[in-house]
Amino acid sequence: MFGIGEIIEYVKTLGLWDLVKANMRKYVFLRIRRIVLSWSVENRMPQPKAYRKFLEAVTIRKGTLADARDLHRMMKEHHLWRSVGELRQWIEKGYFLSIAVCQDKIIGYACVGAEIPRRHSIFKKAISLRPDDAYGVHAFIVPAYRGKMVYHALALDTFRRARAAGYRRIVATVDSQNLAARSSNKRLGMEEIAEVEITKVLFLTRMKTRSLKQN
Repeated sequence: MFGIGEIIEYVKTLGLWDLVKANMRKYVFLRIRRIVLSWSVENRMPQPKAYRKFLEAVTIRKGTLADARDLHRMMKEHHLWRSVGELRQWIEKGYFLSIAVCQDKIIGYACVGAEIPRRHSIFKKAISLRPDDAYGVHAFIVPAYRGKMVYHALALDTFRRARAAGYRRIVATVDSQNLAARSSNKRLGMEEIAEVEITKVLFLTRMKTRSLKQN
């Protein structure tokens, strides 16, 4: 949840009109296509071989409450809409948050949730959820560090921790137009299960699901 101070900061950074447009797309009219992904703990854990020397200079570690403000600062620089309070909730709820640090600066993160958010009812249409499913909440890598296996290393860290906690599958969604993210997730061993088209006008929501599984 955003405090008044954080809202004022975002207005100053993004501008009031851009903020209004973003929320209009979210709450008034929305039309997107999402790819539903799945990763099972039975899958082999691929190890990042490329850029191994570069990754030696990057620390991948568990995110803590002490990281919340620095992580928020990094996200705000790249116009990501996440509050300090939300980041703290991830940690307090036991989410598997991993951060990448290089030269004492956070350069990326990946988060797997211990619960499926209610707003993501698309999972009920695309796949049958299980009690031991975890949810891939979000991931972001600072642009200058992309393409160097940082996301790969972060995702594997969260997957390992989720598996150790007893979760058997990670489910997630990604924008169908984000080809780079789709390619990265496939290299991780994630399977594209379905494509979901969502059209929302005020309180009316329509979903169409197309299976992507190979017969």
